[in-house]
Amino acid sequence: MTTARSLISAFFSFALLDAFIGNTLPKMSHVEALAVSIGRGRNSRRHRPLPPFFGNDSFHPGSIFPSTQYAKTRSHDRSKYLTSMGAASIPSIATALEELNYFYQTFPVASAFITCGIKASAADIVAQKAEATHVPDETTDSTPSTKHCTEEAEGVQIEARRNFSYILYGGIYQGICQHIIFNEIFPLIFGDGRDIITVASKVLFDSLVISPFICLPVAYLVKSMVYQFTIQEAMHRYRADVTENGLLFKYWKIWVPAQCLTFGVIPQHLRIAFIASVSFFWLVGFFFI
Repeated sequence: MTTARSLISAFFSFALLDAFIGNTLPKMSHVEALAVSIGRGRNSRRHRPLPPFFGNDSFHPGSIFPSTQYAKTRSHDRSKYLTSMGAASIPSIATALEELNYFYQTFPVASAFITCGIKASAADIVAQKAEATHVPDETTDSTPSTKHCTEEAEGVQIEARRNFSYILYGGIYQGICQHIIFNEIFPLIFGDGRDIITVASKVLFDSLVISPFICLPVAYLVKSMVYQFTIQEAMHRYRADVTENGLLFKYWKIWVPAQCLTFGVIPQHLRIAFIASVSFFWLVGFFFI
């Protein structure tokens, strides 16, 4: 019984003390409280305010337990207090994103070249590292570039000439040419609308005309220059992959849904950046076809 009375007395004492502290100490912002807590504000420890989740704005001293609204308010204040330390970095991130968005709007050709060039280079580096650990089958027609990718003690040696070729392919065709096709020519042919008919027309034209007759043949031509085989051999491999390995069906499984988002959801000045993010994974897989 004595223990119970002691606990009740201690609880009421804490409540009254909490009410007194919360009402007498000067109000400070979260930034000021943080400055005080690390010694850059008021020097007196006596004036240091308690964190907001120990404050007393919603406490009811007349009741034994805090109200439901008090608990909700305390929880909200605690979240605000814990996130206030990272709030200073939000303006810088927002400014950087705003500048990046402005760059894509103002310099569409340059941004397309840079974005797709970097994407193609990164995809090729990933592919070269994967090829270095791949042991080709002697009985099959393996890719001749595997001899250039040697694994050393410190890592994989990246073939610079091949990587530069893919930078040009990514920047010139996947960046600049696709910007002209998708953002300049397509609006003239199909319009700028985002309705189902317009989006479906663009996706079908891209899937049935652009991809099989321009996009994929160009990719095989670049592959022939990198792997040093003739243009006739490149076209022969392309036909074989289409007719025997189902290349177009694999392509459509990825790009038909992606292009629906490209023409139906993504803003025009960010379309090439979105396509580059998807084509990174497609290009990595294309190296092994």
